[in-house]
Amino acid sequence: MPLQISDVISSKARFKVLKCLEQQFEPISLREVISLTELPIRSVELALKSLVKERILKDYRKKRSHLFQLREDHLLTPSIKSIFQALRNTELEQRAKTYTKEANKALAFAQSAIDLFGK
Repeated sequence: MPLQISDVISSKARFKVLKCLEQQFEPISLREVISLTELPIRSVELALKSLVKERILKDYRKKRSHLFQLREDHLLTPSIKSIFQALRNTELEQRAKTYTKEANKALAFAQSAIDLFGK
């Protein structure tokens, strides 16, 4: 059976690692992935190992660093990118709603101050 998107994002670590690497334009090191995902080292190592084995990620050796990057030529890469773009859009919409509410509160406060102390 071919690999499904649900298999690819089947754990928190795999999800966070993919989200991290999907945002990168250049390969990044294991250390950087750990730092950006804020996951335990072993969780990141296991997620990276399985994603490389499934050929969703490319891995490189550069001097003493082990670098990782999302494969652009994998069949699931467009779906992975779409999922994370949709999540970013949702987050932006939620932030916009929150900031609009806060801005309206600040505007109401300013208006009440103007009304209280004069123009």
